[in-house]
Amino acid sequence: MLRKVLITTIGQHQRQQKWQRLIVSTNFSSSSEFKHIPWNEMFEELLSYRSKFGDCHVPTNKLDKKERHELGISEQLSDWVTAQRKEGRKGEVHRERKVQLEGAGFFFDSNLARWHRRYNQLREYEKDHGQLKVKYSHNPKLWRWTAKQRTDYKMDILEIDEIELLEEIGFVFDETEQDWDKYYKEAKKHYEVHGPLKECYELMNQSLKNWLNLQKNVHRVWKERGGVDPPSSLSQGRIDLLTKLQINWDPLVFKSWDEQWAELSAFQATNGHSRVDHDCSLGKWLQQQREKFKKGGLSDDQKGKLESLDIVWNMNDWRWEKNYKQLIEFHEKNGHFQIPTYVGEKDSDEYEFSRWAGRQRTQKHLLSTERIEKLDSIGFPWKLHEYSWEQNYLKLKQFRDECGNFNIPQDTHPVLYSWLYKHIQTYNTTQSPDEFPKHLRERFEKLEGLG
Repeated sequence: MLRKVLITTIGQHQRQQKWQRLIVSTNFSSSSEFKHIPWNEMFEELLSYRSKFGDCHVPTNKLDKKERHELGISEQLSDWVTAQRKEGRKGEVHRERKVQLEGAGFFFDSNLARWHRRYNQLREYEKDHGQLKVKYSHNPKLWRWTAKQRTDYKMDILEIDEIELLEEIGFVFDETEQDWDKYYKEAKKHYEVHGPLKECYELMNQSLKNWLNLQKNVHRVWKERGGVDPPSSLSQGRIDLLTKLQINWDPLVFKSWDEQWAELSAFQATNGHSRVDHDCSLGKWLQQQREKFKKGGLSDDQKGKLESLDIVWNMNDWRWEKNYKQLIEFHEKNGHFQIPTYVGEKDSDEYEFSRWAGRQRTQKHLLSTERIEKLDSIGFPWKLHEYSWEQNYLKLKQFRDECGNFNIPQDTHPVLYSWLYKHIQTYNTTQSPDEFPKHLRERFEKLEGLG
């Protein structure tokens, strides 16, 4: 019986070897899914992928389907790669083909291939953006992958060779440490150029302001708890470094009212106004004075001193009036109220003005009678769609009066051309004008009145 089994096994092995040699010689895959596709043809496609993307780590996961589509990778190549790995696990890949695949940098382990694909993407990200700190908005999948590497590193489950590869390119496993060093260098540079950090933050960017405020809050909580054993995020060494830059750890203490007023007076003399940034110590003090004023907590002397510096007691009223004046200027300059939606910096005056104009319409029910009357007095349109239609109608009428026809050139009048074309299309696709709503019938009658 044993002899019979051995003979049978040897026979099967010989037949298997013969079949593998036949597969290689005929250049077809041993996988049933690709038995009609030449193996070398798919291998060449894999090499084309490598020349384009720098590796053979074709995305094969079902979740990577969208990514394959975006990169222009065929599903056939993805399925073929999966088949090679499947055959590799079973030991069914012929030795010559295995040598070819491994020589091209192909990984039979899909997890390893996926890791190296993301690693290579991280290197490309550094080339494009100049940093290894991936932003979620740039590449969500790569962002999640880098986050996982940091988590695995903290849990001590990241492979040694993976750690070494990441460290080679300068990958930071503890972002907190990296951020602190980055912002400290920025604060030090600010100190060298502008002087002590305890002064007003007017010249700092918002991210540095936020970081310094965070350090102050951590320091304050630590002091409130007794000031023993500083937290790891703000060690005694770091406290000493920031103290050398003359940071004011507790900006609202140890200064008298007159000292704060003197600082505000100096600010007003330098800048021509008293609207101090609320992120700095002086700005916070000023906001406190506004709150006291509302509650009647200021003495007549204090109130008089502040008003001598043209203090703005109600910043909301001041901003409304500022935007209202800008609205009048916009109308005088452009002849209309079609304010474009601003997409630039959110802290800019243009962005605030654009948003403010929109809010007057959407929140009209919240406006005071006085403000509604002020807007009505300059002809501010509450219904922008109707106003825009009337503006285009007037432009069309002007074009007809000047040119004697309605042949509007698209290249010089793209908005008016699109507006008229849309109306023509709407009119022609309707069997009877009676089908139109009342406001559309009135508009078409008005257009027909132009001749």
